[in-house]
Amino acid sequence: MTTKRWLAFFYAAAILFWLAGAALGAARAGQPAAIDPAAFTLVSAVEEEPAADAPAGSVTFTSTDADPKLFWTGQARVDTVTVYMTQDRPSGGVTLYYLTGDQTDYSEAQKAWADQTAPGVWRFELGGVEVTGLRLDPDSEGGVTSCLSAVTLNEPRPLWRRLIPDTGALLALAAAPLVLAALAGELTALAAPLDKKRP
Repeated sequence: MTTKRWLAFFYAAAILFWLAGAALGAARAGQPAAIDPAAFTLVSAVEEEPAADAPAGSVTFTSTDADPKLFWTGQARVDTVTVYMTQDRPSGGVTLYYLTGDQTDYSEAQKAWADQTAPGVWRFELGGVEVTGLRLDPDSEGGVTSCLSAVTLNEPRPLWRRLIPDTGALLALAAAPLVLAALAGELTALAAPLDKKRP
């Protein structure tokens, strides 16, 4: 085959691979679940009286230093964690750590940064991990008052959203077929003289 045909072949294969992966991801997605904000244990933070307009069931707290932590213990398959939390001032970033198996210590190797999808909404991608605990670090400033109103595991997403690749996946889908087609074209060109020599 010519390089152009190889290119068409590999692009078609990449699209089919991506569609199959999206369908498999939807089939294996963790079950949606909610964590009660009151189920978190506060460290380096003190609980405050909630504001009059605070959502029912929410927890309001103020960090006492620059390293506050909220701990939750439980088992779940987690694709995403969505945190609904308002803060009285910029917090310096919200991060999430997780434990798996028999682990007892949180580490930088199992850390996720938040994608703030809307004011007061923080989304973490874990990619289908079986967790046994979560640690939410709500700020890195100290003295920040936060109101945690909800934490949702595996918020349902329509299939069409799974079909949209992120930047990294999009670059891979664009570049990989080009590289593979070029290699296949070179191998085909090298093999052609050998085929001609055969009786």
